[in-house]
Amino acid sequence: MLLVAGILALTTALPAAAAEPSLGSGPTISGVAQVGKVLTATDAVWSQDGFLVGPTSKVWDRCSGPEVSSCVAIGNGFGSYEDGKTYSVTTADLGFTLRVWNALTVTIPPSYARYEVWSVPTAVVTNDPTTTGRPVNTVPPKIKGNARVHKKLTVSTGTWTGATPTTFKYRWKKCDTKAKKCRAIPRATKARFTPGDKYIGRRLRVVVTATNSAGTSTITSKATPVIKK
Repeated sequence: MLLVAGILALTTALPAAAAEPSLGSGPTISGVAQVGKVLTATDAVWSQDGFLVGPTSKVWDRCSGPEVSSCVAIGNGFGSYEDGKTYSVTTADLGFTLRVWNALTVTIPPSYARYEVWSVPTAVVTNDPTTTGRPVNTVPPKIKGNARVHKKLTVSTGTWTGATPTTFKYRWKKCDTKAKKCRAIPRATKARFTPGDKYIGRRLRVVVTATNSAGTSTITSKATPVIKK
């Protein structure tokens, strides 16, 4: 994602004999406007008399509306954020947009001119759903072990995104040889299960339930091979 430059303003006129700088490209911001993500700024580029000249200042702004007048420098503005090429989005930015401000000062004694330009604003900053939402499974749980009676089987939780911490519950099921018809095994609610003789000829699956502060999700593992003696 790339955002192109927005507004250019001349604050003080140059002497008539001096060539005004020409804006070749404005500042841009790349990255995703979500809490915890890092945005990267590219400076504006001006040219004057055939030579490239760059900004003398760069500040990250937090904006409450579409107008530049709604923007306020983040932190102390010209301090730690001056010339900062990257910015880590924080919870303080939620609901706001972000811009980068560049200024170019051209000095021709005894006078000077300053040119200002802002990037186009980012999208409104939101939370990252992979770290704040309900559990979403990205890698299914897997049953490990030898599919034989009296041999311990263990199921993994799989991999999940979403708010942390996340808790897990397990429900082992016995299935037919095609693993189509399955029924819950009473009291088989831990990550480990050891099948007895009555499971010979059956296949096993596990339903894993993940819960966090945002909600609950479930997913079922692939079935084991047919349990053998």
